[in-house]
Amino acid sequence: LIRTPTEDIDECIFDIVHHMNKGINLIRTPEQKYDGARLNLRAGQKAMCSLSFHSASKYCISGIKILGNECWGVNYDLTIDLHNMAGKASLAIGDYESMKTIAASILANATCFEDEVFAHVLQMKYLSSFGQFNKVIHKCRDLLQRLDEPLPTDISENVIMQEYAKTKAKLNALTEEDILALPDMTDKKKSTAMLILGDAVNSAVIC
Repeated sequence: LIRTPTEDIDECIFDIVHHMNKGINLIRTPEQKYDGARLNLRAGQKAMCSLSFHSASKYCISGIKILGNECWGVNYDLTIDLHNMAGKASLAIGDYESMKTIAASILANATCFEDEVFAHVLQMKYLSSFGQFNKVIHKCRDLLQRLDEPLPTDISENVIMQEYAKTKAKLNALTEEDILALPDMTDKKKSTAMLILGDAVNSAVIC
């Protein structure tokens, strides 16, 4: 690593991390731990991009181990990034028990609701994988309540049809090019609510 030019690290990241992780017990100083965990995160991100999900999971878990028991208090941002990436990789390979453990660790240590969100999504996917769709919907309701985006409770077929008609009328006024040119959603609360609703909709359909 010391002899590798900075601009070449990404090119050699898998070889670097592979050799470094073999001597994981020799990584002792805070600086070494931070650098080792950061490199594992970079390797995990690159593995995810190349769809090597098992490798991505392995790298991120190694990064968490390198940081040790004090990771949340000493390197919070790096730790949350490693846990989130490890959760995504575990989900991709269907390792639901690891996914459950990672989500629990995030929820026990996250300092704000924004950092909790992905862990809640992982828990919803875990519940879905075991057919607990009603629990997914209940969890969705609770999360949306925390976002001040509560689901309506008094819903009739007429209300649904009225909202459908309103949405259809708005879309009919736009061309496909108009829709594609619409700006990205910038309201974090709204985008988070959409993320949560996406999982809940699948469970609602099955229920």
